[in-house]
Amino acid sequence: IDASSYNVELYKSRHSHQILHNAIYSTDDEIVKLKKYMGDGDDDTNSGNFSISGFVYENNNHGASGDEFEEVETISLETIMKMVGGSVGLLKIDVEGAEVDAMLNKDLSKIKYITGEFHNFLGEEAQCKLFNWIEVTHTELYSTGDGITSHYQKLWKLK
Repeated sequence: IDASSYNVELYKSRHSHQILHNAIYSTDDEIVKLKKYMGDGDDDTNSGNFSISGFVYENNNHGASGDEFEEVETISLETIMKMVGGSVGLLKIDVEGAEVDAMLNKDLSKIKYITGEFHNFLGEEAQCKLFNWIEVTHTELYSTGDGITSHYQKLWKLK
């Protein structure tokens, strides 16, 4: 599942597996604005990173900014779980700031492993809330990053 038509088309050019063109979010069927991550001088970073969060770093003005955007339909974790039959071996999430929207207060008990990038711009309160929610059903196995100057990379296993 990827929100960016650029990433979806690139994937399709190299693979034959099905890919969904949606932004993961708390609910289904909403239309959100997806913006590309921009670097110095509003230069396209060519990173493949896109976000619905609209976050921009205060210290360098990098982030999901600019006037250009793509409208994308949302899909929820509940719908994804139904599509795959109700249980998942590994959920790898890298949703450029939509982690809380995608996972908080969701039933994670049918996911064996959860891993991903959790963005420092979410703030400590939102990070703690999300991590505490995940740890209701999962045990943390690995963590790197400090959540302040760098993103977290984390891995949990179902208890």
